Amino acid sequence: MKRIIWILVFTLGFNVYAQKAVLSNFRVEGSSTNRVYFDTSGDISGLTTQGFAISGKTITGVNTTGSYFTVSNSFNFWDNNTIRLKNGNGTVEDFTLSYIENNISEPNASTYRYVTTSATGSGDGTSESNPWTFAQAISKATAGMTVWMKAGNYGNVYATIDRTGTSTNPIKFIGYKNSIGDITSNYYDYGVTMRSSEMPTFTGVSLTDGKYAWYLKSDYVIFRNIQFTHFATGIKGYGANSNLIFERINIYEIGGSYAGSAFSFAPSDYHGNKNFRLLNSRMINGSMANVYLRGDGHALIDGVKTYSDRTNSADRTDYAITIGGDDNIIRNCYAENFNNTETNGSTHGIGVRGGRRLSNIYNLIEKSTAVNFQECFYVRNYGSNYNVIKDCVAKNNGAASSNDRGGLYIQGEANYNTFERCEVTDQDYGFYFIDKQAEDNQSSTAIGTGNTVKNSTFNGSKVAIFIAGTTDVSNPNSLLKDTKFVNCTFNDFQTFISKSNISTNIDNFEITNCSITDVDSGAYNVSISEFTFDHNNFYNSWTSSLGTNSLNANPNFENASSGNFRLKPDSPIIDKGKDLNEIKSDFDRNIRPQGTSTDIGAFEFLDSTTSSVNANAGEDQSICLGESVTLTASGGSTYSWSTGATTQSITVNPNETTTYTVTV
Repeated sequence: MKRIIWILVFTLGFNVYAQKAVLSNFRVEGSSTNRVYFDTSGDISGLTTQGFAISGKTITGVNTTGSYFTVSNSFNFWDNNTIRLKNGNGTVEDFTLSYIENNISEPNASTYRYVTTSATGSGDGTSESNPWTFAQAISKATAGMTVWMKAGNYGNVYATIDRTGTSTNPIKFIGYKNSIGDITSNYYDYGVTMRSSEMPTFTGVSLTDGKYAWYLKSDYVIFRNIQFTHFATGIKGYGANSNLIFERINIYEIGGSYAGSAFSFAPSDYHGNKNFRLLNSRMINGSMANVYLRGDGHALIDGVKTYSDRTNSADRTDYAITIGGDDNIIRNCYAENFNNTETNGSTHGIGVRGGRRLSNIYNLIEKSTAVNFQECFYVRNYGSNYNVIKDCVAKNNGAASSNDRGGLYIQGEANYNTFERCEVTDQDYGFYFIDKQAEDNQSSTAIGTGNTVKNSTFNGSKVAIFIAGTTDVSNPNSLLKDTKFVNCTFNDFQTFISKSNISTNIDNFEITNCSITDVDSGAYNVSISEFTFDHNNFYNSWTSSLGTNSLNANPNFENASSGNFRLKPDSPIIDKGKDLNEIKSDFDRNIRPQGTSTDIGAFEFLDSTTSSVNANAGEDQSICLGESVTLTASGGSTYSWSTGATTQSITVNPNETTTYTVTV
């Protein structure tokens, strides 16, 4: 017998990095409802459950072969969940809140009834030719029933709906156009005329009479393909609702005089309202709010678009999408405000709003866009902690006559929140910190503690970072503590940091690994010495050096004028940052570092000739005399073997124990 030993060698010009596996695509399948499956990019054989948490569930184990976690209480169709990892065992990198896709099949509701606008009240609802009225449907629907509602104008109906299904036998109210099941997408959007010929439509007569189109107190009910317009309030919940799904719900022109929301579930005690879904819906010109959802949480708002084009301060939309409670998810949403007058002040895009309910934690907002609000993305008010806003875009659509456009926003003792991979463009304020002591009767004067902004870009705004204290002059010392901006890119500002005239106590505000270019002034109404700068690059700005380990160099962006702040190969800020445990990837999710150290700014330089190589030469092999064996390498585009071969695989037949090497 002879033994073959072969060694993998890397040539100069290739960098090889010890790269931990990345987990992604978390999901629950109907075949195994006590499992959360995931994809992995590498070896996870050493993975344990240490540091993992799934909202609303207890993790009992992890199977590294099948790539799944197990939980003690199984998932069902109505669940909406996230997963996070903090202080894991080191097999994979820690990560912030991530969405778990629920693929459990929707329960059937196989008893059919029909509703049309022409129903007289004499029908039994068993066919379209013998239909129920809508009033009959909401009084007679029972668990396991689907009520098919034909398109048409159902007029000025004020309905109280208190029907309840079960987890396995829900009630469904589903609109159809010509034949049941024929609506599979949402035709409606801003600029499109709402048509009752497309979906069943409820049409009110007053924006200010205080009446609700639908008033709900229900459990385990699904509503699809239904429209509302011209009511004081669209859909409103009362008391505690749970396990409700709203899909393809369109609501236009609701409320006025500082009152009335398109979609509102906000119990007075801030409890109840759990396991909601609002999907692929359109909300336009709700006065108080387009989407207002507060309570116990675990809601999913996905694919929702909201708009406002009202300019009267008493009528314009105050909140586009706002949530309260724990473990909610907002994703793939879009909010735009077309008001470019001074009445646009104090408008709110997409965010978490705390208040009298003192727990508003672990909410996830991702992959969404907000346009032209004073607070595009916000986490505000006492008790709003540990929330994550990531992969979001805040931008503008015009110029206002006052400074009332803001990108990212922290207010009123909101603590330990994370903003990552966000893009903020053309705002009056890139990031806004403020204390509002008077709101919701909280006595705290803190702005926030432990909030982090990382791998984000801020471009073309007036002030990069603005800080404002409480308006209570009797207790003015608002505290902003342990704030971090890490690996961010700031470009084209009038002022980097500005503070209001009201006293603010800034304690440990760190700016690290940031690229700061074309900024005219360093600070207004605040001393720059109150901030700690380390490993930053300043170019064409108010200073050439600030803090420790600073640079003064043209960063050589790909195209700063178009907002592309990725680095060219000759950028002098490559490998000039500080390696940090909390920063292991960049804006594009590329692994950090790619070179000898982390790059400065939001983007890690990625070169095809020096990118990460996952090279593999396989195991040592043993064969008998006279036998041959094929050796295969992987992980590169060219291969050079010690035998002189340049193919990916070679076949060898040695006469003695032999070491073979391959250069990848």
